[in-house]
Amino acid sequence: MGSDHARRRMQFNEALDSIERARLTWRLLRDPRVALWTKLMLPAVAGMYLLLPIDLIPDFFLGLGQLDDLSIIGITIFAMTRILPRFAPATLVEEHLEDLHGGRRRRKRGDGDFFDADYTVMDKRRSDAP
Repeated sequence: MGSDHARRRMQFNEALDSIERARLTWRLLRDPRVALWTKLMLPAVAGMYLLLPIDLIPDFFLGLGQLDDLSIIGITIFAMTRILPRFAPATLVEEHLEDLHGGRRRRKRGDGDFFDADYTVMDKRRSDAP
C-alpha cells in the first residue's frame, strides 16, 4: 500500500507543468505541517554558498561573479520544486494537488466543452415575422 501511494505521488509530481510545480512548492513551504528541515535544507546550503567568500567564479570578475550567484539561486529554486514534494508527507502533497486542481485534473487547453446549436435572428423591424 505504501509503495502504491508513493508511485501515485511520483506520477502526479512528474505530470505537473512548471507553473503547477511552483504553486505546489509554494503551498508546501507555507504549510506548517511540513517539517522545517525539509523546507530549509536547500536554501540553507545555497545561503552558505552565497555567504562564503569562496566562489566558483570570484565576484571581482564583474558580471560573471554575480551571474554565478544568480545561477545558484535559480538552481536552488528549481531543485526546491523537484525535491520538496518528494520529501513532504504524501498525504499533504495529494491534499494540495487536489486543492490546486479543484478535485480533478485540469484539462489541457483545447479540450474544453462545446456545444452545437441552431439559432434564428429575429429582426424587430420586419412586420411579416411569424
